[in-house]
Amino acid sequence: MGALQRFLPLTFPTFLIGWLTISGIPPFAGFWSKGDVLTNVFAHDKALWVLGVVTAILTAYYMSRLFVLTFRGTERFREVTHGHDPHESPWLMTLPLVVLAVLSVLGGVLDLPWIHHNSLAGFLSSTFGYVAPIGAQSTFSQWGLAIVDIAAALIGLAAAFSIWRSRSEDEKLTPPFLEHVWYWDDFYDATIGRPLEKVAQFSDTVVEDRVIDGGVMGIAHGIKRSAEGVRKIQSGFVRHYALAMALGVAVIVVYLVARAG
Repeated sequence: MGALQRFLPLTFPTFLIGWLTISGIPPFAGFWSKGDVLTNVFAHDKALWVLGVVTAILTAYYMSRLFVLTFRGTERFREVTHGHDPHESPWLMTLPLVVLAVLSVLGGVLDLPWIHHNSLAGFLSSTFGYVAPIGAQSTFSQWGLAIVDIAAALIGLAAAFSIWRSRSEDEKLTPPFLEHVWYWDDFYDATIGRPLEKVAQFSDTVVEDRVIDGGVMGIAHGIKRSAEGVRKIQSGFVRHYALAMALGVAVIVVYLVARAG
């Protein structure tokens, strides 16, 4: 895509807010939620905390790369749009973006101690009957961890902008292994997607057509054939029915007399 900023005047600022939020830049909501996660992990396992910080850097890097390649740089969408300029989505799609952007800006301050005295950590405790334990850290440690969180986000942002602001692709940074997302999608498609597709096709052509529809239609045809057979003895004439009843009574009488003799 590229250079979509001037074509999407509403999507651009909402995406920008979402980018900064997911990257963990204060004071957006993502900074506080990510900080809570990393702080609690730090209290229980330092190795996992380091892994979480690395993940935060990668998150900020890839979100920044996405932002730069989508909204900045040169226009590359004309190769596939055949001269048609991009345009905003209808309000049915843009309104949720605005709502999420506002919550991303204001949501982070809802649980700050000088604004909300009853921690939102127990907001769903009445539903689940459980509140996740919060790692206790000193004020100095909390400030230190917050600084590390901010540094991780800024490192990811700076790396992405320095690399991608003047290019749209780089074979060294996006080798086939990364371009194919570690080949995870291919593995998922081969082990789950394709087999399930074959099961669905089998269900559609065999189970539904032959078993379900065949069983239902078989019952219907059987009832129809039996009805056609029974219909032959139904003439609609009362004298025929009276004759059949008389013959039936005669047969019964003969049977009873024979047994009595």
